[in-house]
Amino acid sequence: LQVMCPGSVQGQLVGGNLNLLAYSVGTPWEIDTRGKILFIEEIEEEPYKVDGMLTQLHNRGKLQECAGIVLGDWNNCSAIKTDPSFSLEEVLTDRLAGLGLPVLMGLRAGHCEPKVTLPMGALCRLDGEKASLTVLEDVLA
Repeated sequence: LQVMCPGSVQGQLVGGNLNLLAYSVGTPWEIDTRGKILFIEEIEEEPYKVDGMLTQLHNRGKLQECAGIVLGDWNNCSAIKTDPSFSLEEVLTDRLAGLGLPVLMGLRAGHCEPKVTLPMGALCRLDGEKASLTVLEDVLA
């Protein structure tokens, strides 16, 4: 993992695919990010579309109200058009670095190989000093 923004927090892990999270805004299934660690990943979306989806979550307050953010895999999310474009890293930095929250990037979870299965809903610690995400409770029964 890489640290985009330092800091350490604890919270319930929520999130998933950015496209699906953005589409859920305004529906009964809209994600609750208040005080939680938000995991986001995406596949095959150009940076301008990622920017739009993050802007939608930001405009709804979903990014500002979470405790911290973990970025997963962003498979094939580079610009494919020949027009000038911001890179994915530039978009993620622009949208997330100014939130004042700890942000980690590079968790191999989502649409990638090998991938980590994340225990959504589990209490976790995001440590932006050690660049780690630790599950704090037993999630297997």
